[in-house]
Amino acid sequence: MIIEPTSFKNTAHLNEHMRQKCHDLNVRYQVGGDGDINAQYAIIGEGPGQQEVNSELPFVGASGALLWNGLRPHGLLRTHFYSTNVCKRQISTVKNTRYPVAADEWVKWKHLLQWELDQLPNLRYIICTGNAGLSTLFGETGVSKFRGSVYDYKEARALVTYNPAALIHEPKNHIVFLLDLKRFNTLRNGDWIDYSVNHIINPSYKDAREWIAAMRNSPRDVAYDIETISRETACFGLADQGHEAMCINVRDHLHNRYTREEELQLLYDLQELFDAKLLITQNGNFDAHWGGYKDLLHVRNGFDTLLAHHTLYPVLPHNLGFLTSQYTTHPFYKDDADEYHEGGDIDSFWRYNCKDACITWEIAQHLKRELEEQSLDHFFYSHVMHLDPHLVRSTVDGVAVDISVKSEIAAAMALDVQKIEDEFLEMVREELGLDETYHPNIRSTPQMRHLFLDRLKLRSPSGSIDKEVRQDLLDDVRTSQSVKDIIIKYDYYQQEYKFYSTYAESRVDPDERFRMQWKQQGVVKAPGRLSSSGNLWGTASNAQNQSGRSKKFFISDPGTVFIKVDGAQAEARVVAYDADIDKWKEDFERARLNPGSFDAHCSLASDMYKIPYDEVPTDDWELDERTGLEIPTIRYKAKRCRHGLNYRMQYVRLAATAHLTLFDAKKAFIFYHNTTPEIKKWWEELERLAKKHRELWTPLGRRYRIIQRIDEDALESIVAFRPQSTIGDKVKKVWYQSAEDDEWDNRKMRIKLNEHDALIGYATPEKAETALRIIKRHMEEPILIENVYKTKVEECIIPGDVYLSQPDETGIHRWSTLEKLKGFTL
Repeated sequence: MIIEPTSFKNTAHLNEHMRQKCHDLNVRYQVGGDGDINAQYAIIGEGPGQQEVNSELPFVGASGALLWNGLRPHGLLRTHFYSTNVCKRQISTVKNTRYPVAADEWVKWKHLLQWELDQLPNLRYIICTGNAGLSTLFGETGVSKFRGSVYDYKEARALVTYNPAALIHEPKNHIVFLLDLKRFNTLRNGDWIDYSVNHIINPSYKDAREWIAAMRNSPRDVAYDIETISRETACFGLADQGHEAMCINVRDHLHNRYTREEELQLLYDLQELFDAKLLITQNGNFDAHWGGYKDLLHVRNGFDTLLAHHTLYPVLPHNLGFLTSQYTTHPFYKDDADEYHEGGDIDSFWRYNCKDACITWEIAQHLKRELEEQSLDHFFYSHVMHLDPHLVRSTVDGVAVDISVKSEIAAAMALDVQKIEDEFLEMVREELGLDETYHPNIRSTPQMRHLFLDRLKLRSPSGSIDKEVRQDLLDDVRTSQSVKDIIIKYDYYQQEYKFYSTYAESRVDPDERFRMQWKQQGVVKAPGRLSSSGNLWGTASNAQNQSGRSKKFFISDPGTVFIKVDGAQAEARVVAYDADIDKWKEDFERARLNPGSFDAHCSLASDMYKIPYDEVPTDDWELDERTGLEIPTIRYKAKRCRHGLNYRMQYVRLAATAHLTLFDAKKAFIFYHNTTPEIKKWWEELERLAKKHRELWTPLGRRYRIIQRIDEDALESIVAFRPQSTIGDKVKKVWYQSAEDDEWDNRKMRIKLNEHDALIGYATPEKAETALRIIKRHMEEPILIENVYKTKVEECIIPGDVYLSQPDETGIHRWSTLEKLKGFTL
């Protein structure tokens, strides 16, 4: 029943009273509420910007258009809402210059908003946008976590979402914002059903065994999730539906809950379950490799919700908090896991585990339907999930580390890093005329920014001192040579300290092995490529960016040697066929068929610099007789152009990444695009297709759905997608094809590592050539590529360069001692 207002006749009357209350609290009033005071719906923003102040109305201009356009398809117009902001005075301009609000002022504004909402007699539903409203109504912060959640606010129900003004600067969140508005429509139509979970925690030994048996015999899929405490498994969550789960917690707050014999039997029971069923998981690679290493369990993931969502929407987040808001009505709960650490009941942790299992199960049902509807189910099951057990095995097995060499290098590096820091500080003091009391922290970005920009008076329009800015300063004729020397020394320190802290000091497992965690979803701009990191128990490091020095740490297992197969010029070959560059295709095929006697990069340099092929240096660096320094050859410049300029890189960035002068980089940039005009035509066609279809596909079946605004950053991803993701998926496919080949012997051959376009493993000496031949054969299976213009379908073959390790002076085979085998054939 509609209740007539008792205190205020209309919104204007309410605003008059609000203005007086602001005066009494000594805060500035500029923009009040708008709309019908008797409305059932309210929208709360953070604060007005310049356009709102000019019009004296909330939610106008570009951000307002995003909001109202998003609501219109659901039959909701501005006139249906009472609209207001937490803060009633300007907090930003159209150029996003901020007018800060002090903490004590926010307290006043929060009090005023709560009073304002109390004056809306028919309020039933609220759209709460941004952190200010979230904090005011619910005492929480972090709208990116809580968005999509529905909470009760007094007699009303409130949905949390992004501030529409923030979408101007983060357009990729626009699709999520629209999903939230769709959820609001479900809420206000009365179709919203709050999500409930029946948590079964602290089960007896008998109940736990019976639940595992029930899961094993269930006709439905089973979701599995673990939680850890102090780097040990704390509980196992199991559910075969979306609303009831058991958490088999092996401990309580103080003690283990089962005897050793009982706990061992439960692990046996779990293994029987895992042998009988493929499991539903969220980031199941972690659960599986943790279980394999910590509990000796062989966990088989059949459906990973993280990987399924990444397959469908690679640019969106894939964490369980996000998926919960996208596919269920459960509010954000992922912070619940930390409650018991802050003095809460540990039972909240077990309930959290039950929620994870249930909600993962529920999300999987939605994702399965979406994969089928969007024709991605075959790609997901036959490729993405196909690789998963091989990545798990790689992590569980680990790679042996020579602890003595690692320790020696770490000790030497510590001295070297300290020496470089001392030299840097001495140079700075001399430049500034200061004594030894001036000692800024070289590892503090704010202190280094102050040094470079305030004390050395260097120019950085962005206020940043990142690597590209430092390169610009080195190329700036206004930078003195002494200051350039300081920048060069700082760059050297950054390089050496990163190696020291990331690799030389990285922790190793007690059995002296590195166990990297592999991620199929890890490269945002190239979905399909693998990434790696240290594991969640705190050891190892990224495998993809190991330097020559750190590769000395890694040794083959006793009785084995290192093997490696590297896809030669892999991405560039895909570009050649996708962009239909006939000259490149001819060069790459000639190089493939005549290994060692023809070089495609030399051919490109010959075309770019208009000199005979035979006069192009075959090396990347040569000695400058005038200066006695190593300088890049035209072959090197051509190669770096092909690897960078294909993806819309500009000459300034080319100079920074390839260590060229701006003059050399600009010259190479012009020569490259004049020689290969097909590249820019390819960009234009990809942009046209992306705008027309809002999606792109690779030859291997991966889709890139474009949900963000197509700006310069998006265009870089669009152009890079087909070649980079094609090769990423090709290398992953070669991994599981090789490991499952009829000739492959897992007892004597193992693929261990991925390094960009290469696969690296172990083999016994007598099986090494067999393993290399198998990997090379699968690497060289043709990829059928239809060019972007859809005029040709051609076979693209990626040659596999093969490497075999040689023993060092002590007889040990190391990652660093891999040597290329010439003349190796299938």
